[in-house]
Amino acid sequence: MIPLDAQRAWESAYRLYAEASETARGADVDPLHVGQMIASTSWEVAESWRAMATTAGLPWCVVAALHAAAAAFEDQAHEWSRVDRYRGGGPR
Repeated sequence: MIPLDAQRAWESAYRLYAEASETARGADVDPLHVGQMIASTSWEVAESWRAMATTAGLPWCVVAALHAAAAAFEDQAHEWSRVDRYRGGGPR
């Protein structure tokens, strides 16, 4: 079983990611900061997936799924970091 504090950390990180994603869809968003918002929150979600994967006693398939989820969010963070730099938001 994944510890409650790790679950709550993931929930918090994912909530921030969802809020950033929703903000990015808005008409009045500064395009120079969209990449930074999504990249930052994607890193946080990936970190929380990786933390959950360190829980002792999880079945191998759960650990693999947690690592795969983390990798997907890390890839997304890399992509949005590039968009941010391309649009002038600066390096992370």
